[in-house]
Amino acid sequence: MNGKTEKLFKKALNKQKAKKVSDAEELYKKILRIDKTHLDANYMLGTLYAESGKFDAAEKYLKIAETINPHSPYIQNNLGNLYRQAQQFDNAINHYQKALSAKPDMVEACNNLGVAYKQQGNIDKAMDMYQQAILVNPGFIDARYNLGNLYWDIDDREHALPCFLKVLETNPGHARSHDKLGTYYMENNDHDKAMAHFKSYLGLDDKDECGVELKIAYLNKALEDQTLPLKIPDQLVRETYEKKAHSWDTDINREKMEFLGPQHIKEAFEKIYTQSHDLDILDLGCGSGLCGEFLQNHSQTLIGVDLSQHMLAKAREKDIYNTLVNNDIVQYLNSSDTMFDVITGSGILIFFGDLEVLLNTIKLKLKPGGRFIFTLYKSKENNIEVRENIHFAHSADYVQNTAHKYGLKPELISDITHEFDYGKPQPGLIVVLKAD
Repeated sequence: MNGKTEKLFKKALNKQKAKKVSDAEELYKKILRIDKTHLDANYMLGTLYAESGKFDAAEKYLKIAETINPHSPYIQNNLGNLYRQAQQFDNAINHYQKALSAKPDMVEACNNLGVAYKQQGNIDKAMDMYQQAILVNPGFIDARYNLGNLYWDIDDREHALPCFLKVLETNPGHARSHDKLGTYYMENNDHDKAMAHFKSYLGLDDKDECGVELKIAYLNKALEDQTLPLKIPDQLVRETYEKKAHSWDTDINREKMEFLGPQHIKEAFEKIYTQSHDLDILDLGCGSGLCGEFLQNHSQTLIGVDLSQHMLAKAREKDIYNTLVNNDIVQYLNSSDTMFDVITGSGILIFFGDLEVLLNTIKLKLKPGGRFIFTLYKSKENNIEVRENIHFAHSADYVQNTAHKYGLKPELISDITHEFDYGKPQPGLIVVLKAD
C-alpha cells in the first residue's frame, strides 16, 4: 500500500464508519483506479455494497478480494454472509467452512454457519455450531442467543430458558432476551416476571420490534382501554416469515399446523368469478404465492406484495405474478396509482388491530364493483382482541360496521376454521366486501 492509497483508504474507512456511504464508495473506487488489486479496498467496497443490499456489486468485489487472498477468514465469512442473505445456503456454508479452516477459533463464522444450517432446516448441525462457538468463547452472546432461539423454535423451552438467562448475565441490556424471557413467563402464567422483562425490553427498544406492547395487552386483558399500535410491527412480521419461508409450502399442510387461508379465499373467489379471466388482481401478503396459484388463471394482471424477501423469492420461482413488490401493504396501497377488480388478503389482517385505515385505503384502490376477499381470526368477546399467539382477532360485527363506514358492502362474513394449531382448530372469518 503506497502512501497515497493508504491515506485514501483511511479516509474511506472514516466515511464508512460515519455512514457516509456515497463518499466512502467513491473513495474506494478511486483507490481501485490507482491499484485494482488493492485487497482492503476491494474487501471493504464489497462489504459496503453488501450492507446496502447490492448483491451483484458486493459479490464482484468480494470475489476479487478472495482471488487476491483466498485464505482470509474475514473475506470468506463475508462471502458466506452475502450468499446466506441471498438464500444460497450451500454457497454460504462452503465459505463459512473455508473461514473456519483458515481460523478455527473464529466464533463469528461458527455462529454464522449455525444460522445458515438452521435456515436450511438442518437443526442438528446448527445446534452443533452454536455450541462450538460457545465452547470457544463462553461470552459470545450471539451464539448463545441463537442457540436459545433454536431451542425455542423447536418448542424446547427447558433448554431455551437458561440460554436467555445466560445472555442477560453477560449483557443485561440484551433487549430480545428480555422479550423471550417475558414471553416464557407469560406462557407459564408468571405475570409479574413477564411484566418485569417486558418493561425492561421497552426501555431498551423504543421501536418495539418484538410487539411487546401487544403482549402486555394480552396479559392485562384490557385491549379496548389501552392505546396500542395499529398493527404488529413490520420487523416482527418480516422476521417471522423470513424464518418460515424455506419450508412454508410444505409446513402449512402438516396436520398440526395446517393453514387454511388460501383454501377459503379460493372457494369464496371462485363462487363469484366463475368465468372471469381478465381481472386486475392485487394479492396482499402474497407470501410464497399460494393464492396466486389459482388467481393467475383469472387475471389480466396479478401483483403480489409482501414484507418478506425470502417469501417473495419462493413466489418468484413459481412465475405466476406479473409484479412482486417487497413493501408494507399500506405503504404500497398509498403509493400505487393502479385500480383493482379484486384485492385478496389471506391471513394478513391478523397483523392489524384497528382496520379503519386499511379498509379505507383498500376502498380507494377498488374499481366500482371490485371486491376485497380476506380471512382473519374471529374474536371471542370484544370487537378487537389480542390472541394468545399475539395476533389480532376481530368480531363479525366490527368488520361489518367498519366496512359500511367506508363504503364497502359485506357480501359474505362467515365462520371458518382459519388454521390448526397443533391439531386444535382456530376460529376465523372469511369476508367478501364489495365497493359501491
